[in-house]
Amino acid sequence: MKIDSLQLLRAVAALLVGLNHALFTIKRKAGVDTVDMAQAEALGKLGVELFFMISGYIMVISTRDRSAPGAQPLAFFWRRCIRVVPLYWLATLIYALKLALSGEAPSLAAMFKSLLFIPYENAKGYWHPVYGLGWTLNYEMLFYALFALALTQKLGRGVAGLLLLMGAAVGAGLWLNPAPGSGPEQLLAFWCAPILLCFCAGMALGWWRLALGQRVWRLSFRIQAALALSFILAYCIGIQWWQGAQLFSPLAALGAMFVCGLAAEPSIGAGRVSSLRRGIVLLGGASYSLYLTHSFVLGPAGRAWGLAGWHGGTSAFLALTLVLTVLLALAVYRWLEQPLQAFLLRRLPAPAALAAKPG
Repeated sequence: MKIDSLQLLRAVAALLVGLNHALFTIKRKAGVDTVDMAQAEALGKLGVELFFMISGYIMVISTRDRSAPGAQPLAFFWRRCIRVVPLYWLATLIYALKLALSGEAPSLAAMFKSLLFIPYENAKGYWHPVYGLGWTLNYEMLFYALFALALTQKLGRGVAGLLLLMGAAVGAGLWLNPAPGSGPEQLLAFWCAPILLCFCAGMALGWWRLALGQRVWRLSFRIQAALALSFILAYCIGIQWWQGAQLFSPLAALGAMFVCGLAAEPSIGAGRVSSLRRGIVLLGGASYSLYLTHSFVLGPAGRAWGLAGWHGGTSAFLALTLVLTVLLALAVYRWLEQPLQAFLLRRLPAPAALAAKPG
């Protein structure tokens, strides 16, 4: 289902991650010393947390009709795979080819683990796949698999059980507190990271929304957008003045989600809708393409900026790369992501076994 205000948050989340990486790029490849890496990282952290909360929320809302084919456990997981896997595999293969051409070809083991969403520690000491942006998708695919298992039960029971399971996993990870390294303890730490609670927050908010039914406030898209963006803007201003503000990124994300998740709104097709709103919703739809493709713009742009000797002009670099990444994302979304998904859904029907319990 498409909720316009959540499409706005999707677009914002992808842009925050892109802004984070753009700031990293201009500092690393153009030698701009004015970039605060901690602030840049804080922006990306908020973007990822927003993505995970939206995912948790939408999974609950979209499976409320248990008789729908997409709400059956195996069909649900299959459709999520078709949504996530093809574009990620393509981006990974393109990036691996780029590495091979530069004499740094990834190993077959690294490619195998990356394509199958198996976390591992790379040569630089990060738990990132070959295409580094895929680390978030490791968590997404874990969540989808667990949610598919939850769908074998009644929705309330399944969501409650999943909340308890993921909460217990995070608690176990914090209690064990493994030392740095690359052993099984670090793999456990990856799978039990506190960021999993963002999925939990989204699921809880989605279940609350279902429980409220029609007893929700009626806010226009503009009001929802203004209130939600105010949480994000307050956080972005806060990290400029207080380093401790970075700890409050989950609250900023949850505040934005609270406004959009518990408000009723007309669909984009109801009444007169502004071009700006249509553009925002379109960009939200293309947020996955934007997330996966922005690095293919930033890398060459950063190198060109450095070669030109422009060791300043951060604002100009950010504005230029923003325009280019959005244009690329919209093109990929329109001419690759959407047609590819439609083709695969037609040719690869979802399995129908393992039916869900009604209710």
